[in-house]
Amino acid sequence: MQLVQSATSSRPDARRFCVMTVGRSGSTALMNYLGKFTDIALPCKDVDCVDNELLHPRMAAQYADTYARLCSFPVRTRDELIECFYRHHAASAYAGFKSMPNRHPDFEVFCLRPDIRFMASIWRASAGAVGVRSGTRQPACAR
Repeated sequence: MQLVQSATSSRPDARRFCVMTVGRSGSTALMNYLGKFTDIALPCKDVDCVDNELLHPRMAAQYADTYARLCSFPVRTRDELIECFYRHHAASAYAGFKSMPNRHPDFEVFCLRPDIRFMASIWRASAGAVGVRSGTRQPACAR
């Protein structure tokens, strides 16, 4: 598998990514698949993060403590946790995590980050097929 950078300069490098998802959309299977590649850094490779959801409400504080130790600076906010995760994996070819819209108090601002490539894992009603679409810089994160 190879992630390819867009030829358009307005799009971010695919190196940093976030899979935006809702329940039952196949995102865990996608993240498990991505985890098989040695050049893709995911939270589960650093901490016990089965679903690779870096900002999970029950686990974010624990992840923040771990990444604060790994990065040698305090992690007090969600944004600092995200940035610490990416900094910790600065040498990786790709680094990403899974998230959900309700995990971000200002979801639109998060989705407008020019340094992150967003992919949406969506459920399609037709035969329950799962689709992944890549997109950036749109408030809904999905196209």
